[in-house]
Amino acid sequence: MKILICSATNHNNLFNFDKVFADLCIDIFNYSMDEFDHKFNYWARKVNKLGIKEIKKIYYQDWNYKLLETYNSYRPDIILFINGCEIIDEKTFGILKSKTKLAVWFIDGKKRKLPLILAVAG
Repeated sequence: MKILICSATNHNNLFNFDKVFADLCIDIFNYSMDEFDHKFNYWARKVNKLGIKEIKKIYYQDWNYKLLETYNSYRPDIILFINGCEIIDEKTFGILKSKTKLAVWFIDGKKRKLPLILAVAG
């Protein structure tokens, strides 16, 4: 079995996914990225907020494109979204939903506004 783990931050150090899944003979691949507010400096965030250049939108579009590329090359049986992974867009979500099983794990139990993820349960 192969699992693709997607998150806005890499949680492997906290939960040691590699070791746990290896013990279960499950092959995993971590696909994570820094959230926009953590990756970009103050001025880049201001430029984005003022609408001069949509840096955040471009950054997340690139992440979604690379997620699809990763899916196509890795072909996981399950994609696990940690903490909802709010940066996935509807188009990418729809493509992945039609091709594989999706799961969501909220580590901290925090409620989030996730209309896309609710479609998994429905």
